[in-house]
Amino acid sequence: MPCASDGKPSNPAQGFYIEAPQLAKDGVEEDPEAASFWKVKHGIRLHGDASFTTTLQDQEIWKIAMFLKQMDKLPPAVDAEWKKST
Repeated sequence: MPCASDGKPSNPAQGFYIEAPQLAKDGVEEDPEAASFWKVKHGIRLHGDASFTTTLQDQEIWKIAMFLKQMDKLPPAVDAEWKKST
């Protein structure tokens, strides 16, 4: 139970710290593109990861999934630009 009856965090809830997965840092290049698509579109339940169902079109999500799949194979100039933007 996340909150006690007084609205304050319960004892177990005080120990929760959920950090959203960082797909670009977590090495998802080996995952099937469809798995990355699903994670981006629907989020990851109970991991603080947002769903982009209402903010991105499927075509945009597929582009992200394909980028994640190829992240370890980017040309040096593209890789440098990508890392500069993060």
